[in-house]
Amino acid sequence: AGSGPAGRAAGPVAAPKGRRGGHQGLWWAIGGAALLLLGVGTFFAISASREPSTPAPGPAPRPAPASSIEQQSRIVAATALAEARSRYAEGDLEAALAAVAQAELAEPESLDAKVLREAIEKSRRDLAADAEREVQVTEGLAAARAASARKAWDETIAAGRGVLALDPQQEEARRLVSEAQRELRREREQRAAEEAARQAAAARPVTPPPASPHPVPVAPVATDAGLRIAFVSDQSEGVLTLYAGERQILREPFKFVRKTGFLRSEKISGTIEAERRLPAGPVTLRVYVSLPGKPTKSIVLEQEITGGGKYQLDVRTDAAGRTTAELR
Repeated sequence: AGSGPAGRAAGPVAAPKGRRGGHQGLWWAIGGAALLLLGVGTFFAISASREPSTPAPGPAPRPAPASSIEQQSRIVAATALAEARSRYAEGDLEAALAAVAQAELAEPESLDAKVLREAIEKSRRDLAADAEREVQVTEGLAAARAASARKAWDETIAAGRGVLALDPQQEEARRLVSEAQRELRREREQRAAEEAARQAAAARPVTPPPASPHPVPVAPVATDAGLRIAFVSDQSEGVLTLYAGERQILREPFKFVRKTGFLRSEKISGTIEAERRLPAGPVTLRVYVSLPGKPTKSIVLEQEITGGGKYQLDVRTDAAGRTTAELR
């Protein structure tokens, strides 16, 4: 009996001791979990601190101010214009144009560059025109000298006047024209005196022969002759003029072309033919051929015309503008 109560008393006392041990295990588990979470957080914090940081972007370079670029362009244009003016003053037009082109490239809207370019180009055109006029004057003078040497006074006058039309101050051309006019006037006066002498001789009374009982019919004497004109030209355009003495017997502008399509044509050679009458006796024929841009060609032919005869005048102008004439 003694042991029974003692055993019953010992049972309730042991039960609280077992519950205290269970609570302590729970606290130990919670503490371990907290330590684990703290370690994981520390690990991630250390890893993040070790990652390389992205460097902050530096300041972007600033573009050059627009005013600075414009100022540089103006300096380049001004330098090129100064060079162009200097070359223009020296007469070196090609170098002046090259310098103006540099100025226009640097400053396309430059009014000074535009004005200077127009002046240079005008000078180039004037020089080309002067050179062409000088060539024509030289050729005209040569033609006038040659005609004067042949005593072809009409041709000399025509060639000399062509030179004076290009250069009114050409003294040699003026002298040749004056000499030819003087000689031509002298020849005309001489022919007029001869004609007056012939007419005076013809006016003298002539004793008629005794009348024949059987008069013989006399055929009328022809007082003129036929002239056939044949003009052949390798030049497609010009004017043909022909004088017999002081009388113009032909003036024929010509323009030889061949149609090659709608509103299209090409220049070709061509001919002019005509029939005229010439008075019997000495006749001076003057042939003039005028071609665009060239001195007028003049040829003088002198012939004793027989009444009732037939004559042909052949005139030819080649591709170079040379003109020949023959009366037969």
